[in-house]
Amino acid sequence: MSNLKKGDMVRWNSSNGETHGRITAVHKKDFIFMNRQRRASEDEPQYEVMSEKNR
Repeated sequence: MSNLKKGDMVRWNSSNGETHGRITAVHKKDFIFMNRQRRASEDEPQYEVMSEKNR
């Protein structure tokens, strides 16, 4: 299980190369995001990230 939390800086590879951003929310229960059902749990949380490129 990851110890990532709101406010942490993260980076990842995308089709446009490496990018980075800050975690804005951690979901540990199922939720709706952009009109779509997302699955999340304590063992497999989902993260909302604001890309630094989108600021």
